[in-house]
Amino acid sequence: LFLGYWPPLYAYLRRTGSTPDEAHDLVQEFFARGLDGPMLASFDPRKGRLRAFLRACLHNLRSKVRRHERSRPDRGGPSLDTSRLEATLADPKAVDPEEAFDREWSAQLLARSIEALEGNLRAAGETVYARVLREWVLNAERPAAAVLAKELGISAADLYTRATRL
Repeated sequence: LFLGYWPPLYAYLRRTGSTPDEAHDLVQEFFARGLDGPMLASFDPRKGRLRAFLRACLHNLRSKVRRHERSRPDRGGPSLDTSRLEATLADPKAVDPEEAFDREWSAQLLARSIEALEGNLRAAGETVYARVLREWVLNAERPAAAVLAKELGISAADLYTRATRL
């Protein structure tokens, strides 16, 4: 849950006016409270999507923190690498907070899905398929088909067939 949702929640906070440090602290506080308290237990899927629920809970937490004007000491935990997000958020063609959240959520879902697919291929002994996925299908700067095929020990036609299957 944490790995899938911290980037979109961070993007949402940044787009709604939080500084990088405040957004970092709030996301960590949000998950610390959410995992220790009844927050997730109060989620009702009949009332809406989990991501909208989490966004609303985070918004409420920020309001509460700002209202009490308190600072929270860093509790450590997983490192939040915000460099890629900050570069995206600095784009002059800025998107609104909800769109920033949705984009980051989609990007995280896609990245985790690709990792899972690669893991499944490797676990099944399909290392050639895993390499075709990473080095051909998903690579914007693909090597020449003949070069990659030779390196994988398959024909160029087989490379195209495997890429199509993927």
